[in-house]
Amino acid sequence: MNETMDKLGVLSVDEYVDIVRDVWIHVHSRRTVDDYALHVLDHASKLGEAIRRDDADLILKETAETANWLFGFVAKLRDVKTGLEDRFNISVEFSHMIWHKYPNICPHCFQRLFISSGGQKPTKNALKGLKGKCKYCLADYPKVEKRATEGKYEELKQSSDRELRNYAQENLGEIPKTLKEMEAMFHSIYQSNTALSTLESIGFHILEETGEMGRAVIDIYTDKANDRKLEDKQYDLCDEAAEVFAWLCSLTSKIRDQARSFDKYGSRLVSYVLPARSSEQLADLVGLEQILWVNYRNEKTKRYQCDYCRLSSCECKLEFSWEKKNKLH
Repeated sequence: MNETMDKLGVLSVDEYVDIVRDVWIHVHSRRTVDDYALHVLDHASKLGEAIRRDDADLILKETAETANWLFGFVAKLRDVKTGLEDRFNISVEFSHMIWHKYPNICPHCFQRLFISSGGQKPTKNALKGLKGKCKYCLADYPKVEKRATEGKYEELKQSSDRELRNYAQENLGEIPKTLKEMEAMFHSIYQSNTALSTLESIGFHILEETGEMGRAVIDIYTDKANDRKLEDKQYDLCDEAAEVFAWLCSLTSKIRDQARSFDKYGSRLVSYVLPARSSEQLADLVGLEQILWVNYRNEKTKRYQCDYCRLSSCECKLEFSWEKKNKLH
């Protein structure tokens, strides 16, 4: 399905998942869920290092790498697997994973309304007030954390999650159609939060959520006494993958804000040390899709490509230790 990429703002997040699978199809089926999860964590860590070093080029590169491996991870979940990995057979499209966690509503704001009302379903007017913006988190975040120590918090939180998923399911027709629109949804919801957050804080959040995604993988592998249902664990993994994506969008929002400052004051900077720029505003060029194109789109073929062999159908030769072990037997 690795179609030509002629115009920005056309492809959906699900199409990018399929494209990533297709580019690396020969090695994709041989990778494990763990391998993909560790690659996401690896590049999220490198992204954190790039932010610490204030290396703009590396920040953009590792943002693309983290998103690319996240798409591959979701593609692996959607594949039909057997044996030890059959617990990870999750056929949910990535757009639905994201939407069930963030149906154009901040889940923490929804939870605040749900818990403060003792578990009552929010009214239509209350939901209307939450759509497209984070309403309570900045003011109420310490209170939300404090509620975690109260008796029925966990029970109400789980009920809140189910109620929000029900709302999302009832409004599937509102899912953003393209990756660009999906990213814009997060920019809108968390605009005020991102404005008050530092780049470092957002980077730490990405790393935190990637770690929690890894924890969700471990939970699916592990059976404990009085354990939760496998379906609930799979929901958690989908939610964590969605949260990694959400924070990547917060990162691009922060980068775009900084680019707007450059656009505003660029004419007052020392011009001879700056690269030549087109008349287009820098902020308009900074988005998750643009960052992916810079790193993975072949300028001649207009197709997504492997960043090592530079082919739209990867021919890199890789061997995995688990394959060697199987050959010995």
